[in-house]
Amino acid sequence: MTKSREHLSLPWSQEGSDSKEKETGPVTRKDHKSLAAKIEAELDETKKRSIETRLAIARSVNGGENMGRDGIIGRRDGEAEAHDAGDNDVKPKYKVGDTAVYPSYGVVNVAAIEAKHIAGCRQTFYFLSLLDTDRRIMVPVQNADDLGMRPLSSMEEIDDVFLILRESPNTYNDRTWNRVYRALMGKIRTSSIYEAAEVVRDLRHRKAFQKISFGEARILESAMDFIVKEIALVRGESFAEAREEVEVVLVAPR
Repeated sequence: MTKSREHLSLPWSQEGSDSKEKETGPVTRKDHKSLAAKIEAELDETKKRSIETRLAIARSVNGGENMGRDGIIGRRDGEAEAHDAGDNDVKPKYKVGDTAVYPSYGVVNVAAIEAKHIAGCRQTFYFLSLLDTDRRIMVPVQNADDLGMRPLSSMEEIDDVFLILRESPNTYNDRTWNRVYRALMGKIRTSSIYEAAEVVRDLRHRKAFQKISFGEARILESAMDFIVKEIALVRGESFAEAREEVEVVLVAPR
């Protein structure tokens, strides 16, 4: 904080106040108000540019006129733009060809890393391909960690997943169906394989004793797909083999 005050020579900083008083006389309340108004205007402009950037990304992702058939923002069909790191770019944590996990989508491949100009701002993006589909999503490199993008689990973490599947399930008997549904949806929207494993364990137990709703069945299949794909990739086995291992654990006596 001291460093930034010295750099800006703000009037409430002792050094800044002395120097300004020598040059132009005592700092007045009007000077304070003028500086405060200037700072507020700069903050408003920064917020406005941030909102414009997010709107531009949303329009492009949803089929903006600047999107090519390959789903990459800012690229027209037949055009290409190489990744060119700039002064404000964050160094990518992942490289093209890496496999990662992204919230709500599960396991993804890093198909490309490219710089784009959106709403006058230059940003670098990951272009993530969803497994077994032609879909791609675009994620800003600088926000990827905050958004929940993570590397594949380790072998030890996969072992922990099987421990979770073996634990006694949460029956949710003390909650209404709406609250249960929201809780389960919240878990599968994260990138946590542990929470996805809890969803699989709890809903499979529920399904064994009563009919589950269509919504719950979809949540169960999404969570199962998530953990099966990650288990298979980490252990180097097929999806079918990983699914069978999960099923064996789920039907075993607790």
